[in-house]
Amino acid sequence: MEHGTYCNPRISSLLDHTRNAVDSVDSIEDLEDHISVGQYDYVTLDLSSLEFNAEDAVSTCNRRVKQTPILVVLSPANRNIISKLLDLGADDFILRPFEDEDFYARVTSLLKRTKVINYKVQEFGALRFDVVTGMVSVNNKYLELTKREHGVLEILFRSKGNMVSKDQIAEKLFSTDDDADTSSIRIYVSRLRQKIKGSGMSIRSIRGMGYSLDLEN
Repeated sequence: MEHGTYCNPRISSLLDHTRNAVDSVDSIEDLEDHISVGQYDYVTLDLSSLEFNAEDAVSTCNRRVKQTPILVVLSPANRNIISKLLDLGADDFILRPFEDEDFYARVTSLLKRTKVINYKVQEFGALRFDVVTGMVSVNNKYLELTKREHGVLEILFRSKGNMVSKDQIAEKLFSTDDDADTSSIRIYVSRLRQKIKGSGMSIRSIRGMGYSLDLEN
C-alpha cells in the first residue's frame, strides 16, 4: 500500500478503491501541515482550477517534501506552464479530463522511477510489505486481508512499535465521506491478531491510547 496526499477530494476518492492510504487536503497550508508530521510516498497537486499560483504551489511542495515525487494535474488551458512546473520540481503531469486507469498508471510509474522502488519490500520482524504491489506476507506466506485489515496493518507497520491512537487510524483508514463506525477498528485488529498468530509479531493495545505492532518477547 502506498501512502499519498492530495490537494483535491475527487482525486483522493479515486484511490480509495485501491490499496492506497489516502490523505486529502484542500490547500497548500494544509498540505504543509500534513507533510510536516507524516511520511508520504508521493504527492498529487491538482492545479487545474488555478485557485492559487501553480508555480508557488509546486515550489513550496518540492521544498517541503524533498525527494517525494510530485504529480500535478492540469487543465488543457494551463498546459503552457508544464515545462516550468517540471523545472520547479514536479516529477510528472496529467491533463484533465483523464480516465481513472491513466491516473493509476501515472502514480505507479512515478513510484517505479523514484527511490520508492529501491525499498520495494520493507520488513519488520517476520512481516514483509511490498510497497509497490501491496502484498503482505508473514514467514513468506501471503496473508489474505480485506481492504480495511490491510489498511490497519500497514498503518501499524509504518509506526514500527510506536503507539497509534484509534483516532489516528480512523483518520487514515476512512475517507471523509465514509460512513464508517470507528469502533470497527477493534474488529479489524482482532482479526489481524489471529492472522499473524505464530509469527513472532503481536498487536499490543493500551486502553484509551491505541495500538502498536510489536515483536513478541
